[in-house]
Amino acid sequence: MRDWLALRGPLAMAACLAVALLVTRALVGADRALFLVPRPEQEAQEFLKALQAHNYGAARHALTRDLQAQIMDEDLRALARELEERRPALEDARGVSAAVQGTAASATVELRREDGLRHHAEFRLERENGLWKLASIEPVQALAREDPRWAPARRCRRP
Repeated sequence: MRDWLALRGPLAMAACLAVALLVTRALVGADRALFLVPRPEQEAQEFLKALQAHNYGAARHALTRDLQAQIMDEDLRALARELEERRPALEDARGVSAAVQGTAASATVELRREDGLRHHAEFRLERENGLWKLASIEPVQALAREDPRWAPARRCRRP
């Protein structure tokens, strides 16, 4: 009997946690938990930050299933290396806005280079299982290969 009384507290906490996880999963699956799901521009920003941090698992997790099937960790490693070798290098990425239409979205991310110049990149995203996922990494590939679309938009002041 004492054993049961000793386990009552931890078992009650585990049961509460399980119920909370089930409710959260149900809300996300039903697209009812918009306040729990990162916005499209945040997802694009986090993809870029994961690349910069060499966290390829997190970067792949930000992609749609179709894109994950096409892009391997080696591809992300090469892309991160190209971004690092490019001068002036990418210093920071910050999600600024998004336009959502049903299960599709367009997210704008402001990219800042070491020399202080900024550029806005547009990412396409799709909603999968209630979460926003990148449907294309073309803006990052264009940046890595020094595409003319990476023309700087403006110079920013350093803090």
